[in-house]
Amino acid sequence: MTKQARSNPRPYPTASSYRMYEYIVTGFVTELRDEIEYFYNQLWTVSEIPDPKDKNPERYAVVAALPYHLVRAFNRLAERGLPRASPAISRVEGWKTDQVGRLF
Repeated sequence: MTKQARSNPRPYPTASSYRMYEYIVTGFVTELRDEIEYFYNQLWTVSEIPDPKDKNPERYAVVAALPYHLVRAFNRLAERGLPRASPAISRVEGWKTDQVGRLF
């Protein structure tokens, strides 16, 4: 992905899913994590990702499978008490302490 494409991403779930694909095939794990976190903190729903109808069968397989895995990951976060707009998992303990402090 070009630097320009990443610095000016289109605000659509399809564009985000293709960025995830590019990070998967290039092995950019940190960027993939950041893109998933970016998606999670948008107002989009996973159901808004349309069938990519990509002509490349390998790319189609990966991009078409992403919504399934995003749903699993997002549901797991919700089950752990991490709603959208919560911090990265590495900062969860401090966030939970802040949330409990706000209750009292």
